[in-house]
Amino acid sequence: MRPTFVTARRVIASLASLAIGVRLYESMPHASELREQLFGGATVAVPIAAAGLVWIDRIPTQLLARGAWWSMLLIGTLIAISGGHRDGIMGATIAMCSATALLASGGVGLASRGRFAPVAFRGTLLLSLVLAIADTGAISWFSTGLATFDHTYWPIALAIVMAIGVIGLVRLRTWGLIMNVLANVAVMALILTHTLPLPSPLRELFLGSAAVQLVIPLPMLAAVVRGRTPDPDAWRRTKRIAPVVIIVAIAVFAAYGAFACRGHLIDF
Repeated sequence: MRPTFVTARRVIASLASLAIGVRLYESMPHASELREQLFGGATVAVPIAAAGLVWIDRIPTQLLARGAWWSMLLIGTLIAISGGHRDGIMGATIAMCSATALLASGGVGLASRGRFAPVAFRGTLLLSLVLAIADTGAISWFSTGLATFDHTYWPIALAIVMAIGVIGLVRLRTWGLIMNVLANVAVMALILTHTLPLPSPLRELFLGSAAVQLVIPLPMLAAVVRGRTPDPDAWRRTKRIAPVVIIVAIAVFAAYGAFACRGHLIDF
């Protein structure tokens, strides 16, 4: 890939991410207390940080940027389809900007292996990491909000466990995969028992994401059981096209919910 083309893709991804930060800042109500200002500032800082991380050719930083955009894509879509007309437009804007950042960045920066050099299932591991980082960031944000405004601190422990699992996956440790699986099982159990006080749209989002992350490692486990090394060329075209189709479909769904249904496509 030509350096000029790579630079252009990074510029587009950065501008889209900065646009998310601007939109979040504009939508936030005036905060009078310091804790509210800090929490709001931290929220706005996420897409701004992602805009810079995409320029660093290291696997962890690239995955952090994509994890942030995936999280904002899904949350923005939820707001777009269920937040009412005004909030729906904001959610659709966030979702479409996140989709633009994901599509523009593509595989840029992910070819640099460093310590991340799995023998097989590299694409599967990258997908697992992006989703795990997205969930960890979202749970961390929600846990910080609970601690800041409701003085509920125990969800922070869940975010820490999820972060440790992400670190283990990046380092290609078996315990990282196990901890990630256990963290997703815990998230599902806490949500289904109403122990984790998530509002309804986020409950469905985290349940779906946790279920997907429990399914993704199955091919790796099946290969271990069968003792076979997977063909690296198998499903190569599908693996390249499928993420693009999914991202575009989610963004279109968000736009439809916000503009055609005025933010009332789904009432949770």
